[in-house]
Amino acid sequence: MYVFGSKGDLSRIMILKELATADPSSLRGIAEPLGMTPQGAWDHLRTMEKEGLVKSDGRRYAATVKGIELLHRTLLEMKGFIDDAVSRLEIISSTDAVAHSSIKEGDAVHLFMREGLLFAGPGFGEGASGVSDTDAEPLEMVSISKLRGVVEIDESLLLFCDIRPLRSGGGRDRQTRERLNDVFSRSFGRGSTASPVISALDLESVALLRRSDVEGVLEFPNTRMLVDTVSRGLSVIAVGTPHTVSKRILEIEEGVKSVIWKRTSL
Repeated sequence: MYVFGSKGDLSRIMILKELATADPSSLRGIAEPLGMTPQGAWDHLRTMEKEGLVKSDGRRYAATVKGIELLHRTLLEMKGFIDDAVSRLEIISSTDAVAHSSIKEGDAVHLFMREGLLFAGPGFGEGASGVSDTDAEPLEMVSISKLRGVVEIDESLLLFCDIRPLRSGGGRDRQTRERLNDVFSRSFGRGSTASPVISALDLESVALLRRSDVEGVLEFPNTRMLVDTVSRGLSVIAVGTPHTVSKRILEIEEGVKSVIWKRTSL
């Protein structure tokens, strides 16, 4: 994610934050809390005033509406960047998983993803491993501690599929899961290790897939749900009208998650 293109960008945001929260009455009052010289702060302020980010009455500076909007937008981007970085760096020493087979307390287990779920199986394997803290039978939950290694997750893909809305002559079309899977394979030039999850993003796509008798459809997922599904190693076909699809793509591009996606029409 792009936040700052140069050190100067950071200085400008720091100045805007100071103007918005401290209301300094002098150039020195702006510069000193930020560790700048008055000359350095003035150089930034002169440029920012030309860009409409700050205004001056000749004695003191204040942030403009445009400046406040830039400050808010940048701080939100920084928060998203930091939250994502912390989540990626978080060290997890224990977790819960679904037992793949019978497990006894104290057993060595390995962890793996299957159909988007975290499973634990007896014995060590490639990737992540640990020790069971509880007994569990197949498909029961089991607590794992002393984790080491990284759970391997298959590369997953997201395909957006535009449908014809009612106002463009649609409203009676039908689809099949087989055709959707084929469109997915052709779009990415390869098949998937598992059948992609099919989601319907809006009312028209829900109606389309229901009248087509396509089962197991994830209806009305928000963008976070789509990204989380992909992050669990599941590929997704997201069906929607062009307007809805465009909105979801914009939300993904403005986010902090890395998602491999393509767009096509049905």
